[in-house]
Amino acid sequence: MGYLKFIIDNCKDCYSCLRSCPVKAIKFENNKAVILEDSCILCGHCVNVCPHDAKNVISSIEKVKELIKDKNNKVILSVAPSFIANFPVNNFSSFKEACKELGFYDVEETAIGARMVTEEYLKIIKKNTMSAIISTSCPAANDYVRKNYPNAIKYLAPVVSPMVAHAKLIREKYKNECKVVFVGPCIAKKKEADISKEIDSVLTFEELLQMLEEKNISFKETDDQNDINLVSRYYPINRGIIKSFSRTAPTEYDYISIDGSDELDDILENIDSFDHVFIEMNMCKGGCVNGPCRLSKNSAMKDVTIVRNFVKKKEVVTKSIDHDLDLSKTFTPLANNFKVPTEEEINHILMQLSKFKREDEINCGACGFKTCREKAISIFNGLTDPEFCMPYLKNKAESISNEIMEHTPNGIITVDKEGRLIDINKRAYDYLDLSKDAIGHFYSEYVELPELMEQIDKEENLDSLIVYNDKKNMYFDVSITYVKDHNVAFAIYKDVTQETLNEENMKKLRNEMIDVTNQVINKQMAAVQEIASLLGESTAEAKIALINFKNSLKDE
Repeated sequence: MGYLKFIIDNCKDCYSCLRSCPVKAIKFENNKAVILEDSCILCGHCVNVCPHDAKNVISSIEKVKELIKDKNNKVILSVAPSFIANFPVNNFSSFKEACKELGFYDVEETAIGARMVTEEYLKIIKKNTMSAIISTSCPAANDYVRKNYPNAIKYLAPVVSPMVAHAKLIREKYKNECKVVFVGPCIAKKKEADISKEIDSVLTFEELLQMLEEKNISFKETDDQNDINLVSRYYPINRGIIKSFSRTAPTEYDYISIDGSDELDDILENIDSFDHVFIEMNMCKGGCVNGPCRLSKNSAMKDVTIVRNFVKKKEVVTKSIDHDLDLSKTFTPLANNFKVPTEEEINHILMQLSKFKREDEINCGACGFKTCREKAISIFNGLTDPEFCMPYLKNKAESISNEIMEHTPNGIITVDKEGRLIDINKRAYDYLDLSKDAIGHFYSEYVELPELMEQIDKEENLDSLIVYNDKKNMYFDVSITYVKDHNVAFAIYKDVTQETLNEENMKKLRNEMIDVTNQVINKQMAAVQEIASLLGESTAEAKIALINFKNSLKDE
């Protein structure tokens, strides 16, 4: 696609991008995010929310540098009106001078094109033939309608965006002997420019700042008396298009502004019921001033205020812009490659996720989808990992944990930092002869294991401790684990009674053998003493050999 790139190595499988994507144009392969180019509308939300900088905009800087480098080119820069909230300038003249130092032949405001678009909107409103009119200045919002609400396409105003209108005007002015570059906070403008063929390249504000910094170009204070304060400078803020109508908008229509996919959904799902309504539509909350490639670190509301104050500081110009340009545009549906499963197929997938009835569909949104059914449709299309469902994974983990606790041959007791019993498995109840009301009480009232509290106080583990339970006449090998993150500890009782008894029996047998050996040695020594005179020095050797034999038995 050539507009966005995902840095796979940076992706941490957090699903933030999928949760923010209004068209779910992201799938995960090998636990890494992959963009679905045919579905992406380039709203840029995924770029803003990624905490690991795994998603970047493909730069157009080198292409623009090449355009400027060619001395035969007159490269004209069209500047989105939200520049005032993103760069340290007080007027357009200051911004223009800095950009001309980069080599641009001339620099103009896209607000000129916005004024032309406003006039086209007013013509449509005055015709009074459409029950609902949707503004078409935001390419991401346009594609959202074309992909998700094809029935609403007929309400899209058949007008180009301010960027395209301004580019057409520039080309007419220079008799098409120029190159046009647009700069703004939007990614979707890059694709719109390629499709329109009117704009040679698009820079984001971030890219323009990089170019200025590379050449150490700073903004200088200049006189703004030549600035034409067009009312269409309001365009990048919420209700900006509506404000650009000034007092000329016919009263037969109502005027509303919507931004963000949630608001778009609310309106578009009921668009056929509207009667004489003009709808200003933006994909970014707050309007273009909150675009994905803005430089400002302010809140969107503060930047809206900056734009408002900039326009208000001098009298606005509302006059028409003379031209004979065709600013019409036709919108067609975008292909939606999603297969639509039957209700039976959706329910089958939901059951695989342990969602057997409607109450199980809690629609928590952790997986990135608004509803469990949306996720099921994505699974059906092979775009989503069916395993990534937080309630499902939680239930599965708890189920496995419960199975382990229930069927392990070991007894397990869990206590909090104060030593209160918070969990006891079935085997522990049996091994330690505990009553069912032990939960919530201090373990020391029921279990003789002072080492457990010692390990909690020290926040340390204990690998092995042999204890004897006289009630059950059993021996246990006890291990103690302290879980610092949760301030709990658990003791695992392993039955080693048989091994311990076998060891004691072997010890008893060894002691009996030692006693027998002592008796044999004593008898032999008596006999040896009687024949000592006959054996001579061999007596000492025999004694040593027998003693060594006895000692070897002890060692065993």
